Amino acid sequence: MFRVYFDTNVFRNLESNTLPLYHALNESLNSYKHNLSFFFSPAHIRDKRKADERKIDYFQFMETFVRDNHISYHGLKKYTTHYLATPMMVYNDDAPEHEISMFLEEKEFDNNSLEGIKTILKNTPLPFDTNIFTKVPEEHKKLFSKMFPLNKEKLTFYDFMLHQLSFSREMTTNSKLYSELRNYIFENFNKGKYDVRNEEVDFNQAFKDSYFQKTFIEYVKQSLNPNDQTKILYYDFYIQSYNILDILGISKDKIKARNGFNNILNDAMHSYYAMHCDYLVTEDKGLTEKSKALYNLFNIQTKVVSTDEFLKILPDIGTDTEIKITHFVNKFIKDTIEGEKSELTNLPEDTISFRIEIHEKYFNFFDQMVQFIMKSGEMYFVLEKKEEYFLSSPNFREQEALVNKCINFLGLDVNQYGLFDFDNEIELIKNNKWVGRLWKFNNILFYLHKNNGTDKICLQIGPFNPTATNGKE
Repeated sequence: MFRVYFDTNVFRNLESNTLPLYHALNESLNSYKHNLSFFFSPAHIRDKRKADERKIDYFQFMETFVRDNHISYHGLKKYTTHYLATPMMVYNDDAPEHEISMFLEEKEFDNNSLEGIKTILKNTPLPFDTNIFTKVPEEHKKLFSKMFPLNKEKLTFYDFMLHQLSFSREMTTNSKLYSELRNYIFENFNKGKYDVRNEEVDFNQAFKDSYFQKTFIEYVKQSLNPNDQTKILYYDFYIQSYNILDILGISKDKIKARNGFNNILNDAMHSYYAMHCDYLVTEDKGLTEKSKALYNLFNIQTKVVSTDEFLKILPDIGTDTEIKITHFVNKFIKDTIEGEKSELTNLPEDTISFRIEIHEKYFNFFDQMVQFIMKSGEMYFVLEKKEEYFLSSPNFREQEALVNKCINFLGLDVNQYGLFDFDNEIELIKNNKWVGRLWKFNNILFYLHKNNGTDKICLQIGPFNPTATNGKE
């Protein structure tokens, strides 16, 4: 099943259901959303943290789509993964971020060591001459005075850190300040030379001719870790890439009173989390432009589409891929005969294997087929899902939907396990004890299980041999 990531405004418009486009989308989703998988992220929650009391209704509406399909980056363990959590659960757990001001601005500390650090910072001079700003044009001095404590001839580390804290706070609350800073950078550095909208120019390589003398990717890495660019986490790298596109004016958002630096940071998160899905659906021009540019640059397969574009493709991606058994059989025969084959290597000597390009998905999930031919003449096929992006493997809810779809189409399995018993079976999956489902039609087996070799969930069809009695590979 295709994964879909709606941005916050798409969910908001779906909830209000007043615009004709979203009314039509709501109607269409009622028919097709059972074959799709919807995800949300911390960015959705943070978009609504300062909203009115209706955010509770908004989160409850979101849940009718996303259920508990939460995807998030673990800041301590440094990885992105799926979590079983509803929007309200995440909202209640998402505490406001702590600020360094708790350390810098407190006058007294119970902890003597912290007070000692503060004293050291106050007495350590910063080798920085504020006189260099005397040559700055008058129209920009006000801007620079917000960034640096220009009223002091001699600076300490404490002065600088406290001033930067104030500047950072104003950056996140005053959209005009961010706009002024970005315009200054644009006028003195970019001047429209680097622009992701110019498809004839590779902005990554073109950036090498800039003042920085590096490609865009090299510049982002250096900005994160100038000493060791091999030790950069992908989450940090992507978020930084998105933000630099805006700061340097390579792709500029329109800055308004309610759309400032904080909103751009949040859009960077939306773009990052959406890359773990098949579709990012948004009407935001800035999010669309930056995401398309970075997805193309980093070879990310996620498609960025507008609401209208998504409505048009919804029947193609949401319709059941299996209607009748005759349709399944005809599709399977056509793929095995006409599908383009490429031989696989590094297999046992008594096995020949081919990867087969199939025409359409099976069970709204499997999009790749592998054929195995044994030396004995026994043959079977395995349906798999391509690894098109990180976290392509199905989460628990997607495995539940896949099992139930197979049960509803193929009937009760031979062991009569039936529909997916969520609480019990996810524990079996976690402990590597899940046995899947097995069907037998005459002498042909259908075996839905987790492949021990690839660690992927797959559907084995065969072996095509009258003497076969089990579904083991």
